[in-house]
Amino acid sequence: MGFPTVLIGGQPAARVGDMHVCPMVTPGVPPIPHVGGPITMGSATVLIGGQPAARMGDMATCTGPPDTIAAGCPTVLIGG
Repeated sequence: MGFPTVLIGGQPAARVGDMHVCPMVTPGVPPIPHVGGPITMGSATVLIGGQPAARMGDMATCTGPPDTIAAGCPTVLIGG
């Protein structure tokens, strides 16, 4: 869930390979929560702990369709 020694907005920095939390559920009785998988896309120019930094708009795998990172720190710009 992020690189613990690099904080962005007080949270561990997310990188390619780090696990994410997917807030989606598949409708049903009971609803089936999606299980987040690894972040699969990141910056080509910014590395954190040797891995590409994740940014808003980057992709992550999920049990459903791939997720897009929808939120981030508004005061940090990674890679330009």
